[in-house]
Amino acid sequence: MKEELARYVARVAFRASADLGDLIPLIKEHCPQEEYEKFAPAIGSAAAAIGLDVLNLVFNDHPDLRREFDENVKTYGRVL
Repeated sequence: MKEELARYVARVAFRASADLGDLIPLIKEHCPQEEYEKFAPAIGSAAAAIGLDVLNLVFNDHPDLRREFDENVKTYGRVL
């Protein structure tokens, strides 16, 4: 995969994982505990799978992108 496309795939995967992760505190705050306990593990698992299954594939082929993403998160708290 060309680096330009890999960067796009990684950004989309990163955003998707982050968006899913953001659901957990929202559900905890606005749903009964029983619903939170049902949804939180599934959401967490999906977010982790994106990181493991998609981002690691991209980063294994393009280690420079991993460094770029890590530096962005360290500096800005997000991927630019």
